[in-house]
Amino acid sequence: MARRPGPAGREALVANPVAIGLGVIAVLGAVVLLRASIRVLRRAGLRVDAILAEELDDRPPR
Repeated sequence: MARRPGPAGREALVANPVAIGLGVIAVLGAVVLLRASIRVLRRAGLRVDAILAEELDDRPPR
């Protein structure tokens, strides 16, 4: 029996709305995770800066 040629590769993804929906959800999830990790790293960097500024302060204690 001969196989019927079907959509291949990109055409199959575009023709399948479930695949498109899952792809959109995956991309949105990745963006949210990236934003959250950037926020956490910035906050940690600010804390490290504050600690270093306090430790490296040359003024005598009051």
